[in-house]
Amino acid sequence: MSTDRHLQDRARIEGIVTFTNFELRTDRALAIDEYLRTAVGISKEEYDLWIAELRRTCPTRELVVHNRVVLGARTEMAKRLIGTQAYTGTVNYGAIGTDDTAVSDSDSQLGAEAARVQIATKTQTDDQVSLDFYFNKGSASGTFEEFALFIDGTGSADSGLMFNRALTGGWEKSSLEAMTVSIQIDVNPA
Repeated sequence: MSTDRHLQDRARIEGIVTFTNFELRTDRALAIDEYLRTAVGISKEEYDLWIAELRRTCPTRELVVHNRVVLGARTEMAKRLIGTQAYTGTVNYGAIGTDDTAVSDSDSQLGAEAARVQIATKTQTDDQVSLDFYFNKGSASGTFEEFALFIDGTGSADSGLMFNRALTGGWEKSSLEAMTVSIQIDVNPA
């Protein structure tokens, strides 16, 4: 087996995307939703406490899917190694969309972006990164087929460099629900 083929077989960037919906039935849940809507950059510990309270007090639904890190993002990571990068490399937005077209390595935008939010929390341990996004009850409702992370994005649709893309199979979020999207990225997992 050639060295190049051996590296291709072992080198991976893999991710798991977890969608959790919370049905907001109480005034307390609505207050938490309002707080988290504007709480960008809070500590992971504080965020987890608020989400734990929503889990205890709200009916929840959950979906776990795998994502694909697209070629544009992998190319940008390779450019960073030799100092020719065009982006900071920092994921700052997550977006949901309504297009169910199969994920392709050449994807650079969602097929039909519906809403995006800034990152709520981020942590890194060794070769693993965890990112959390919070879509409040008013941010979007409907059936969402796709999710992606964006590097150097803005609040405008289709901005930034797409990092990954995942299909949901038709995940629904009502206007009475908040939704978290948690992404775990493993670089070269054993």
